[in-house]
Amino acid sequence: MIAVRTAINLRRRKADAAGTPLDEEREIAASVDVEATYLEARYKAEFEEAVRIAMGRLAPKQRALLRLHLLDGLSIDVLGAHYQVGRATAARWLAGAREALREFTRAELVAKLGLTESQYASLARLIQGRLDVSVASLLRE
Repeated sequence: MIAVRTAINLRRRKADAAGTPLDEEREIAASVDVEATYLEARYKAEFEEAVRIAMGRLAPKQRALLRLHLLDGLSIDVLGAHYQVGRATAARWLAGAREALREFTRAELVAKLGLTESQYASLARLIQGRLDVSVASLLRE
């Protein structure tokens, strides 16, 4: 992905300097879409499984917070009242639950696929932008 984007940027600079449009730029951009589609298809199941495992590793309170917020639509204010804590505390708890879910998912994928941190970061950006993982449906289970 990085090499393709670098090639696009270099071609753009050449085209700007020459003042000519590049059809090749569209071809390269299309190849990026093809690569993204391939990576999504290749890693979608692993990503979904990692999220499922990560959900199982969350503390019961973290799952409950996510469930109440995502499934029941409770706001941070209502969560705070429910747990008899301030709004800021409820917001920190919810942010902590989300971060734990992200971290457990990352750890699972890195271990399962043998990815470096930079490879994981690239994959996560790609898949999270296109993946239809329903955390709400996992919370129902």
